[in-house]
Amino acid sequence: MARAGGSCSTSGVGRCWDNAPVGSPLGRLKGEVAPGEMFAARDRARAEVFEHLGVFDNRVRRHSSLGLVPPAEFERTYNQTHP
Repeated sequence: MARAGGSCSTSGVGRCWDNAPVGSPLGRLKGEVAPGEMFAARDRARAEVFEHLGVFDNRVRRHSSLGLVPPAEFERTYNQTHP
């Protein structure tokens, strides 16, 4: 990571604030994509996550920050009203 110019943590020891923005989505993802299942192959796990994010999360799940519509619908509506 250092070679790419990044840092592992932006806060001090015992402070998780730099992880907070991804903690909730990752926790939800773990609970919704085959909870408790151990995948036999990495490719199978990758396919499950892709299906969940690409299909369910973007096309079906309603997001409160987008007025309770799925991201794909929000983007379609936005692009129609903001050419």
